[in-house]
Amino acid sequence: MAKLFIHQLATDHDSRPPISGKVREHLQALADKWIMADKDAGFDQDVLIDLYFIDPNTEGPSDIFLQPSKKIKPGLARKPFTVFIPQTLIESASDPYKATIQLMVDTVILVFSREFPGLKPGSLPKFKKAVDYEYLMSLPYPAPFDEQQYISDNIEG
Repeated sequence: MAKLFIHQLATDHDSRPPISGKVREHLQALADKWIMADKDAGFDQDVLIDLYFIDPNTEGPSDIFLQPSKKIKPGLARKPFTVFIPQTLIESASDPYKATIQLMVDTVILVFSREFPGLKPGSLPKFKKAVDYEYLMSLPYPAPFDEQQYISDNIEG
């Protein structure tokens, strides 16, 4: 079965949201169960979301932005999508941690609703309803650096 992979990235290593990689893992597992398992959607390859948190000092979009997808060559192991989240949306929130989680959920919904029109109508609401906010909010915030698991941590290490 095809799976969802989310890579957390940031345009500024020092000002990235200090969110635990367990949030990403939770969303991936739920997407695999409620979205990727939809046989009618025709997932013949894994889906990769490169999720960039954009530094507030960087010029860019003012809301979540899904970069238009390019035609994907058949046979690739993963179908990639790039999404940009301005950190100003997080910094201006009354609860930055909860806002970060919600923006990540919204990102998954955005990608699948726009790019996979064959999804069953109930898949995305089931995914959203299954998000365990109580568990996610119990995770440490700010998360220890080693627990954040941004993709660049593997490169710079």
